[in-house]
Amino acid sequence: MATENFHISLKSFKLENVLFEGPFTENSILSTKTFKSLPSDIFLTTYPRTGTTWMQNILIGLIFEPETVATTGAEEMGRMFPFMEHISSFFGNSGYERAESMTTTPRLFKTHLPIHLAPQDIFTEKRKNIVVVRNPKDTAISYNTFYMKKPVLKDFYRCENLEQFLDKFLEGEILYGSWWKWTKEWITEARSHPENILVLHYEDIALDFAEAVNKMCLFLNLPILSDVKLDELRILTSIDDMKARYEPTGSYLINAGGSGGWEAHFSEGYRQKFDKLTRENFGHFPFVDKFL
Repeated sequence: MATENFHISLKSFKLENVLFEGPFTENSILSTKTFKSLPSDIFLTTYPRTGTTWMQNILIGLIFEPETVATTGAEEMGRMFPFMEHISSFFGNSGYERAESMTTTPRLFKTHLPIHLAPQDIFTEKRKNIVVVRNPKDTAISYNTFYMKKPVLKDFYRCENLEQFLDKFLEGEILYGSWWKWTKEWITEARSHPENILVLHYEDIALDFAEAVNKMCLFLNLPILSDVKLDELRILTSIDDMKARYEPTGSYLINAGGSGGWEAHFSEGYRQKFDKLTRENFGHFPFVDKFL
């Protein structure tokens, strides 16, 4: 049930060179960074608009059985899978505060924080962490739509057109900062510590759902799903099914999904600008083509 008369002060500020806009405070971020976890905890770390809600639904299906997904809307997700640094007007508190009171095992946590602000137990205590990354051009298009539609972000949009937003995205002057810096740091960390950090590409999940789910099961020491359970999970985590569960509550979390949609919106000039930054940051990585 929604908390009555709870007011969030929406503001724009920088913390350790990262821009935050909306329902966040320095305390909610730094308390997430120092959050004391349990050995069974599982973290999901994503840059915004890279398949976060999709992956949350998949993980709930893996941990609590696929049929649980069918009754998991935005409210239930906030309880089962708190957004750590975010302050919710619905619940009247931050995600990390709800996380501290959870009694389920394993506990599931979501964060968008860059590596230096993320829960440090991921590194010091080797907590399991799944990182999802996505093509920056598709990410930018989805993020632009999110900024325009999300009530707590609308006032921070301040762009007259898509091109102005793409300029801000290129400069890293958006919520959570530079996609390139964020993504490079997390991928680099995962390559050094594959035992507790798994990187999945949004495009790979869409291309071969079964293989991606099997990777997660192996990483989390879960039994491999039967073909029947896998098909059930695939349907329950489809865009159409998630929209049916989320949109009636006024949630703006589910967009069109998919890959390559950026091509209908990007000029050749912006494609070149994005690809130049991508090659500068990921040119020596074997997966660079997924980001171009």
